[in-house]
Amino acid sequence: MTVQTQPKSRKTLRDRLLNFIEVAAVIVLVVMMLHVVLNALSRSLFKMPIYGTLELTQFWYLPALTLLGLIAAQARNEHIVADLLFDSFPAIMRKWTSFSVNVITAVVAALISWYGLSETVHAFDKMIMAGATDFPLWPIEALLTISYAAFAIQLLYTAVKIARFGEEIDPDGIPNDDGVGFGDDPIAREEDLRARGLLEADATASKEGSR
Repeated sequence: MTVQTQPKSRKTLRDRLLNFIEVAAVIVLVVMMLHVVLNALSRSLFKMPIYGTLELTQFWYLPALTLLGLIAAQARNEHIVADLLFDSFPAIMRKWTSFSVNVITAVVAALISWYGLSETVHAFDKMIMAGATDFPLWPIEALLTISYAAFAIQLLYTAVKIARFGEEIDPDGIPNDDGVGFGDDPIAREEDLRARGLLEADATASKEGSR
C-alpha cells in the first residue's frame, strides 16, 4: 500500500518578502521589549538607565513596527475594515467603491512616500539626530519612504484585481473564476463560489455544454 503525499508548494518571491518583513517586525518587537525591560531593571537596581532608550523606542522601534506591519497587514488583507454600510451595497457598487478607495489611498501613500524621501535626504544632509541622542534619524525616514512606496504598489495591485475580478474578499487578493486565492482549502473555495453564484453558473454551463 503506497501513501500519496502532496508535493510541497514552492514559495514565491512575494511569500519570501512577506516572511522577511514579518520576521523583521518580530525581531524589532523582541529587541524593543528586551531593551525596555533591561532599562527598567538598570534604572531600578543600579540607578543607571540605558542611554537613549526613550529616543530609540519613540523614533526607531515603534515607527519600524508600524511601517513593517503596514505592508504585512495589506499583504494579508488584515487591516481593520468598517464595512457596516459597504456590505449592504449592490455587488457592482461594492466593486467600484473598493476600486476607488484603493486608488485614492494609493495616491495618498505615494505622496507620503515622496515627502518621506525629501525628509530622508534633508535628515541625511543635516545629520539630524533622534531627540537628544547621537542616533541618526534618516534610516527610519528612509524606511518610511520605502514602506509607503510598497504600500502604494500593493494598493494599486489590489485595485487592478478588483477591476478584473470583483470585490476583495480574501487575503491573497481577489479570486478568479476558479476561486484561486484560497490556497489548498477546497471547502472555502466552494463556499465562496456558491456565495457568489458562480458554482451554479458553472454547473448550468456544463449541463448546456453536454447537450
